[in-house]
Amino acid sequence: MKYVLRWIYFKGILIIVLVGYTSGAFGQENNQQSTFALAAPVVYVDSLLFTKQALLSFTEGEKGSVLHYQLADDKPRTANHKKPIEIKTTSTLKVWSTHPYYQTSDTTTLKLTKANSLLSDAKISIEPEPKAAYRGNKEASLKDLIKGTTNFRTGNDWLGFQTTEVNFTINLKEPTTLYLVSLGVLRDYGSWVFLPKQITVESNKKIIGQVNIQIPKEGEKTASTFLHVPIKKGTYKELQIQINTLPTIPQWHLGQGTIPWLFIDELLIN
Repeated sequence: MKYVLRWIYFKGILIIVLVGYTSGAFGQENNQQSTFALAAPVVYVDSLLFTKQALLSFTEGEKGSVLHYQLADDKPRTANHKKPIEIKTTSTLKVWSTHPYYQTSDTTTLKLTKANSLLSDAKISIEPEPKAAYRGNKEASLKDLIKGTTNFRTGNDWLGFQTTEVNFTINLKEPTTLYLVSLGVLRDYGSWVFLPKQITVESNKKIIGQVNIQIPKEGEKTASTFLHVPIKKGTYKELQIQINTLPTIPQWHLGQGTIPWLFIDELLIN
């Protein structure tokens, strides 16, 4: 058995790894793999919400590592950190790294949403009003096609509510054929911000779409994401969206028994 030192940066820490191998060239079939895992790839995207295309790029990983990505149900592909990837449709992207001497990295997952300007001339009423500290640009924040980051305390992207029900009424300029309503939301348990419990879409006092969101679990990561509500395909000029929050924060949380915060930054229709 022979040994060689390898090094890797993991979460900002330099780790020295002693790798053993038997006869034959280093890195061939007899090489023993380290128990250390690669750090998850860092992905840069110009916008999670886009109208034409989104450009994704990646940091260069550990020397000798291979970057992989997969879109929805497509087959995995290899990526090059020097060549950005173009995304032109709503997609879920998964990225991970492999290396002959280290364990496979965790998977980084991104959800990218293609938007349109169907709401640019629409009127949107909000009931109740957002809390004073988190009013953003009110109606304009919901249709500016700018996805808010997880830092809801800065900028004017997010509308914040602390109530059990929020209602939006959308009046379109012209009757439009629609099949989907999407809501930009925030999950940040450390700040007592939870996803809603249920979203219902109505038109002419008839329910045309409804989704129930899964019960929150302790340990879920902070995320700025979208919730999608498929609706009965048809031509609509007015929509009513009712958003029901959890009645109280779950028992596993420090804020148990309190009405959770709900943060919304974008409304999309397709």
